[in-house]
Amino acid sequence: MLSMDKKTLMSLSEYEDIVRARLNENISDLYREPKLASYIEKLEPFKFHFSGGLIVDNLDDIGKSKEFLTLREGRFFKKKNKKENKNEYNLRGPRYIVAIDPSVEFLDKISIYRDDIFDSALILKKVKLEEISNQTLELSPMLDYLKNAIVTIFNCFVQSEKTHRFDRIVQIEYWRLRKQLQKIMVESVDLYYKSILGILEKTDISSFKISKYLFLTDVLKMLESEYKNFSLSSRTLVRPEAAHPIVMASAAYSIVSSHKNSPDAVVGMPSGGTELACLLKCIYRWFNSNPSLLLIPISFHSMKNDYSEEVDSNKLANRNIKMIVGEDNNMESVIIVDDNSSTGSTIEAVRKAFSEIFSCHHIYCTVAEADLVRTRVDIDCPNRKNVASPDLFSSTVSVLPVSKRRYPKRDLKEIAEKHMLVQYYKRKKRNTNSIVKKNKYEAFIDCIFNEVNYNLDDPNSISDFRKNELSNFHPCEIVYDGTIYKSVEHAYLRAKFCFENIKLTKDHQRSIQSILHSRDERYNIKDGLELLFKGDFGAGTVKQVSKELRQYGFVRADWHIIKTNIMIELLRQKFSHGPLRDYLVDTYPKNLIEGNVWCDTYWGYDITENRGKNLLGRILMIIREEIIMERHNK
Repeated sequence: MLSMDKKTLMSLSEYEDIVRARLNENISDLYREPKLASYIEKLEPFKFHFSGGLIVDNLDDIGKSKEFLTLREGRFFKKKNKKENKNEYNLRGPRYIVAIDPSVEFLDKISIYRDDIFDSALILKKVKLEEISNQTLELSPMLDYLKNAIVTIFNCFVQSEKTHRFDRIVQIEYWRLRKQLQKIMVESVDLYYKSILGILEKTDISSFKISKYLFLTDVLKMLESEYKNFSLSSRTLVRPEAAHPIVMASAAYSIVSSHKNSPDAVVGMPSGGTELACLLKCIYRWFNSNPSLLLIPISFHSMKNDYSEEVDSNKLANRNIKMIVGEDNNMESVIIVDDNSSTGSTIEAVRKAFSEIFSCHHIYCTVAEADLVRTRVDIDCPNRKNVASPDLFSSTVSVLPVSKRRYPKRDLKEIAEKHMLVQYYKRKKRNTNSIVKKNKYEAFIDCIFNEVNYNLDDPNSISDFRKNELSNFHPCEIVYDGTIYKSVEHAYLRAKFCFENIKLTKDHQRSIQSILHSRDERYNIKDGLELLFKGDFGAGTVKQVSKELRQYGFVRADWHIIKTNIMIELLRQKFSHGPLRDYLVDTYPKNLIEGNVWCDTYWGYDITENRGKNLLGRILMIIREEIIMERHNK
C-alpha cells in the first residue's frame, strides 16, 4: 500500500496516469498473445449489457438455453429497443440478480438457486454437443445461471469462516462438504467460460451429473436450516462486483499471460475473488498446469460488521489462512486475486500472512478492476490515507464503475440491475387487476431504491409501532376465511398454518401448555389449535404459540409465496373505515418505520443490526396514500 499523506512523492494525477497506462498496456498485451487473442476475439461479435448479461434480439437464436430461460418466469429481461424498433432480451433476468433484490427473502432465494441448478443439470443431460453450432448463444446463457447459483451458494456457505463460528468450522463434515462444493463450483465456472469462448467438449458436459445436483440440494438444506435457526444472516447471499464475463476473462488471461509458469496456488477471497480465482485455476488447467485453489474468506469491511472490537487485519488474515491451508504446506509461488480494490488493505494483509507463514518467495497480487473512483475519495478523506499501490493493478483490465460518494458505496452495474428490477415489477404491476398485488409490487419497487433511514428521535418519522394503532397487535375486528379474529396478528398467524394437517405429539402439547401457563392463560390444548387462535387470548400469546409450531415444522409449505398478499389484505381491511382509517391518514406525511429488536428484517427494521426491509411500514404508507388520493378526488 501507499500512504497518501503530505510526504507522498506521487501526486493523484500521476497515480491515475500510471494505473490507466497499465490498463491500456494489459489490454494490448491480450492481443499480442496469439492463443489468448483468439479467445478474446470470439467474444467481440456478441453484445453484452453493461452489467454482464448477453443481449439477443430473438430467443429462438439461443437453442437449448431458450428451453431453460422460458421454463420459469424471470430468467430474462425484455425491452423494446426504440431506436431500432425491435425487442431486446437481456439474458440475466430477475432470477439471476435475485441476490440484490431486497423484496425476496433468503429462503426464496435459495429455492430459486435450487431450481436454476436442477433445470440446467436436467437440460444439460440432453445436450448433444455435435448438434450445437454456437456454444456462446446456445449454451452459455443457461450455464451462466448454473455458475451464478453455485458461486453464490459457496460464498454463503463459507460465511462462518469470516465470523469464525467454531461450532461449525471445527466439524470434519463441514470441511468435507466445503471441499466437494468447491470442486463442483470450479466445474461450473469451467463450463460457463468454455461455452462462452466456444471450446466446450463432450467430456466437459458429461461430467456434470444429476448426482451433483443432489449433493448441492443437501448443502442448500443445510443453509436453510441454519437460517431458520438464526445462525445465518440473509446478508450472506451476495454477488461479486466484477461479474462481467469479458472483464473476468480478460483479467484472468492477463494474469496467466504474465505468469505462464504455474504458481503453487491461486488464492481468492470470497465473495469478490471467488469466481476470478476459480477461472484462473481453470485456465491454468487448460494450459496443462494444475495449481491448488485456496479460497480464504477475508473481508475487513464485512468483518467489522461481525466484530464489536477493533479489527486487526493481520491477525485475521493469519488466523483464516492457518485454519484453511494449515502451516505445513510448502509453497514457493502464489497468485492472490480479488474482484477490485481501492486501498489494497485486505489483499496486502493476505500477502503478508502468506509471506510470514510459508516464506513464499514469489507472491503476485492483482485485481480484476481498479477502483480509481474510490481511491480519489479515500485520498480526500482524512481518516483513510491508504490507497493501493499501482503494482496491484499490473494485470487489471478495467476501472470499477462506482459512485463518487463514500457512503453508501454505489456500484453502477448494480444500479443498472436495480433499474431493470424496477421495470420488471412495474410491468407486473401493470399486468395485474388485483389491488393487493399492485400494492405488493409498489412496496417491492420502493424497497429496491429507497433504503430505510431509521432515527428514533426523528420528528418526521414514526419508528415504533408498539402499543399504538399501527401495530398488528392493536385490537380490531378482522375477518379471514369466514372467521372473525381480534387483530391483524391473530388472523395473520392463523393463516400461517393448516390445522387439519397438524398432529401434535404429547411433547408438543406439553410444550404449548407450558407457554400458556407461563402467560397465565387457561386453555386445554386438547380442545384444538383453531379455538386458541380465534379465542380471547392476546396476540402476544398466539405469537408465542405460533413460534413453537414453526419450530415443529408445521408452517404451510406455500407460506413464503402467499404471506405478503395476506398481510396486505388484512391491513387494507383494518384501515378501510372508521377511526383507524382516520388515524392512518393523520400520520401523513411522516415516514412509517416498524422498528424492532426481535430480528424481523422483512416486515420491519431491526434497530440492533441496523437493517431491514420495513415492508409493513411501506405497505401502510401505500394504503395511506390511496386513502388520501381517494378523499382528494371526491
